Amino acid sequence: MQSDFTDIFDEARLHDYTDEQLLLFIGNSPCFAIDENFSSQTRILSHSFVAKHSYRYRNRYPADEIEGMKLATRLGVRVPKLHRVVPAENDQGSYLIMTRIHGRVLADIWMSLSWWRSICLALQLSRFVKLMRSVTSLTGGSLSTGAALCTAFDEDKSGPVLRASPTAFAEYINCTSGVCHSRGKTPRLLSYGSQPHNMIMDDAHLLWLIDWQDSGFYPSYMEHDGMRLNMSLENSWWGDLAFWRWRLFRWLVTGSHPKEENASSPAIPAYWAQGERSTPIEHIQQVAVMHAPLSTSVNLPG
Repeated sequence: MQSDFTDIFDEARLHDYTDEQLLLFIGNSPCFAIDENFSSQTRILSHSFVAKHSYRYRNRYPADEIEGMKLATRLGVRVPKLHRVVPAENDQGSYLIMTRIHGRVLADIWMSLSWWRSICLALQLSRFVKLMRSVTSLTGGSLSTGAALCTAFDEDKSGPVLRASPTAFAEYINCTSGVCHSRGKTPRLLSYGSQPHNMIMDDAHLLWLIDWQDSGFYPSYMEHDGMRLNMSLENSWWGDLAFWRWRLFRWLVTGSHPKEENASSPAIPAYWAQGERSTPIEHIQQVAVMHAPLSTSVNLPG
């Protein structure tokens, strides 16, 4: 990209710019700061717009995130409005140009957030989760490709088969976790991204979910697993309180799942020790294929 590009982005011309012009604006825009130590790959285009990089890798496509955002918006979940999709260079996904939410990322303010404000935000998020769980599907995985590539399956580069049935999904989780306590529950819409760095509290104290790259249809308890406090806390009693405040926050949002909490975080089985998958995994893949329906059917409430 040109390093001497100095044109000022004109919000009124968003839909008039070519993709190449927008890529120049994006490349010369500052990154969105998560906190004082970390910045995201989202670029601040102007007062009203940001450009989020939706990566293309393995079986994941930007369409998965886009469809998750659209469905959540229809349900009444607070999601930044998507205005335009710009293909990135070298087939590296797309940039999603969205409305900029003015506020504070939860990761930046969690340590100083009051218990009362934390509970108020948890109740907002709980309502969003209930709305999303009201949408079911005959198959699991992301909305567009059907790939189950949320962070719960990072240890497995393939994950369950595309559009796995509840039975196949349960077989996969039970095998990779080594514990048989997933019983083929109906896949429900989850964001699987309700972590402190993926939520913004705006100036009116309203909560927004800003990252949908891991959204899809999964067993409902997996939302609990996805709400990880992936941020450093002070090694003090104040940090301990912040940790337990997050535990309360998560419980208010998703409830308690003591028997299934670890099922969606597969451990690497012993037979992967040499970096090769042996018969047990191959067997599960075969079982999953036998149970996998040919298409996805989404059931919206009402």
